[in-house]
Amino acid sequence: MGKEKVEDEIVFDRTPILFTCHYCSSRVTTTVEFEYNIVSAFVFFGTLYILTPLQALIMLPIVVPLTKSSVHKCPNCFEELGSKKCLGVPNFDDEVLSFNFGDCAVVLSRKSLCIVLAVLAVVLYYTYIPPHVGYDHAGKNHRKTLKTWEEFKTECGADIILENRVKAALNFDENYHHNTVTWDGYIVKKLKGNDKGPWGQNDHSMTLLVKMMPTDSSYPDLAISYGTQIVKENKTVFDSLDKGDHIEFEAIFMALQSESNLNHLHGHTIKKLPGRWALEGVNLASKHDSAHDYYEQNIQESPQPSASTSASAPEGSESEKVNQSESQQQSSQG
Repeated sequence: MGKEKVEDEIVFDRTPILFTCHYCSSRVTTTVEFEYNIVSAFVFFGTLYILTPLQALIMLPIVVPLTKSSVHKCPNCFEELGSKKCLGVPNFDDEVLSFNFGDCAVVLSRKSLCIVLAVLAVVLYYTYIPPHVGYDHAGKNHRKTLKTWEEFKTECGADIILENRVKAALNFDENYHHNTVTWDGYIVKKLKGNDKGPWGQNDHSMTLLVKMMPTDSSYPDLAISYGTQIVKENKTVFDSLDKGDHIEFEAIFMALQSESNLNHLHGHTIKKLPGRWALEGVNLASKHDSAHDYYEQNIQESPQPSASTSASAPEGSESEKVNQSESQQQSSQG
């Protein structure tokens, strides 16, 4: 009776133990086999889905073996005597909780566990929440403004920021922040984002660096980010875009430029227009790396398009108007 009570209290772990077989009545040292289970499948496919291929390649050999269950068998009759699941789940009525992960164990008080879970939930929410949830990609619920690029440059441009950053920020919040604009500009560079994620969505699946006319600095004037779904719906247009191409876009203003960042917008429509701009001399270096020179030089303006370049632009375009104005000024001065 005492012997049965002792054997009933034996815990089958991941190492062999001395045990009396219920089937052949032999006193044996059990053999332990490690078997995959449904948890192994969830961990395997979940790791592939959430992590990048390189990260998954590193993590899978470490994580998946921990999900195996240890099965104890009799070496004589090969019958299963007991097993241990890969993850030990505690009783949440206990004040002190113990979690087993393979050969490892984590002991926490119930209060500490609740705090950890709450913090983890908040982090996961703001890290992995689908971009399309709670955000209006189509811009239907955002106010559209008739403000032009020239007006933006006058109210929130680089020169205004240099003179009075607070004034520029107030103008931006009042007239542009979270408002939709419909402007046209010229492609400086396409930056492809990463669509891999728990929901396969990304607000920055494609980012276009855009030069406006007239330009505001030697850097690209705008960074327009497009979400995964919009890029898929307009794949032909995005694939055809090259440096200097003329585009019309509708986008929501998200952030005003700073010493290290460009004006940032979230785009929801894009249309390719006739005309090109050679865009020579555009500074693509990081604004953060060049912040000191950027502000010391009072944000030098990049060269305007030449007469030969503007000839290829659409008739009546902004570039043509600017060149005509410059020619008239030079004639009057002469």
